[in-house]
Amino acid sequence: MSQNEEKTAEELAYCVKSDMDIENIVGKFKHDLQELDYGNMVAAIRKAIEHLNQGCTVNYVADGFREWYGIAIDTDELKKILLQSKDLLPEEERKGNIDKNLLTIERPEDGKKIDLAYLQHKYKKGYSYIDDLYRKNIFNYSGSDLCEALYFQAVCSLCKDRSEIDEYFKNLKMKREAAQKKEEQTTE
Repeated sequence: MSQNEEKTAEELAYCVKSDMDIENIVGKFKHDLQELDYGNMVAAIRKAIEHLNQGCTVNYVADGFREWYGIAIDTDELKKILLQSKDLLPEEERKGNIDKNLLTIERPEDGKKIDLAYLQHKYKKGYSYIDDLYRKNIFNYSGSDLCEALYFQAVCSLCKDRSEIDEYFKNLKMKREAAQKKEEQTTE
């Protein structure tokens, strides 16, 4: 290993603040270390740890490495490196951050732009988990546009027949309107 690579490896190990041996860190990123400058490598590691702390899956972070920095790395190798970082939050805290993100950052304003496949990949949480989380934490979620949009995405991912989906939502709308009329009559 050249003197330059040793210096970069030491700085990289310091940034990761890992208990892992410097040689192991460099070994994991050796082919990428030659192609990327030091700044990009440190930025990639910091961003990866930041996303893991938000509750993102390692698969999402590995895909992000490819997309953000052009680094192709196996998820198992990435786990070995990043899950030893001293900057990584405890697992329970990371899991709690998933709920915070789903209720704030990932929650669409208009209720129509929900990508369940993306959320499943990013947080490993599917329709039933998100629906339950929203029902417990969002006032007037049931029957809302957000509820309808989330269910629509779930149905779309499971069902190929568009007319079946349209029929379901037509019936859902009629039931909602009937329930609202009934509620209005009982309050009068």
